[in-house]
Amino acid sequence: EGSGEVGMALGEEYGISVRSGGHCAPLMHKALGTEKTGAVRFSFSYFNTEEEIDAGIQAVRELAAEE
Repeated sequence: EGSGEVGMALGEEYGISVRSGGHCAPLMHKALGTEKTGAVRFSFSYFNTEEEIDAGIQAVRELAAEE
């Protein structure tokens, strides 16, 4: 799947907002081999709780298990 589909699933199925795509970082994507798929970025901050971070981790695990 591309990063857009993953980002959409996180939003629609889990209520988690993320950024997906190229993130204005073509050299990073070239180095990571994600030029065509992009990446999904979580932007955690001081205001996020440990429970929210754990929920994000669990959501990614569940989506990865579907593959």
